Amino acid sequence: FAGVLSVDYSLEYITTFLVESYGVGSSQTYVAIFEEKEPNYIIALSTGTNASSLVLTSDPSQPCPVSSGEQSTRICSIVRKTMTDLGSGQSTPEEGLLMRAFLAHMNAGYPNELLPVNSSSESGWLNSNDDSTASGFYISRSALYEEIEGEEPRWRILVASPGEVSDTDTILPGMPTFAAVLGISAAGFVICSAFVAFIYSKRSERIIVFSDWRFTCAFIAGCALLNLSTMT
Repeated sequence: FAGVLSVDYSLEYITTFLVESYGVGSSQTYVAIFEEKEPNYIIALSTGTNASSLVLTSDPSQPCPVSSGEQSTRICSIVRKTMTDLGSGQSTPEEGLLMRAFLAHMNAGYPNELLPVNSSSESGWLNSNDDSTASGFYISRSALYEEIEGEEPRWRILVASPGEVSDTDTILPGMPTFAAVLGISAAGFVICSAFVAFIYSKRSERIIVFSDWRFTCAFIAGCALLNLSTMT
């Protein structure tokens, strides 16, 4: 026996849950749920953005002058928003970030890997002075939600979180390994320099002449400089 459990759940509840869990001001993680099928209609956003808008039926580019009532149903229509609509001039920095993450995943075929997303935009609708997206870059990932495999609805859940820059590849004064690395590099420089001086002083001897003392000195001098580079 195979059964399907269906629940009548308003999409507004999903938006409310995302706003309460990841709303702007309480978290720097942003979530978008949208239809995988093009044109990728929005289901819910953690920014609280409405998934639809009321526009004039005669001119969909204009908002409806009447927000409610019988007149609004006569002259206006409800138009669902797509993920690419988040790139409009009225979009917030968070919405712009989600749109760029969406484009990155869509163009890559929705991979399972994490994808980096820049928190700045040259198009102007992302304010680089906004503290909520000031980390420089974000890490994003998308996952597929479907009740029955291969059938509708097929939604994509997109999550974008701040990336962290680590300085663990830098050895700073005061670290336990700082003195050891400094001592080894200094010793290597001294030893290599001594070899260069010794070979140069014996350059007229037959065995040194046949070994190409110029190339040997240049090679060992390069090793000495390589040891010094550890101190930079």
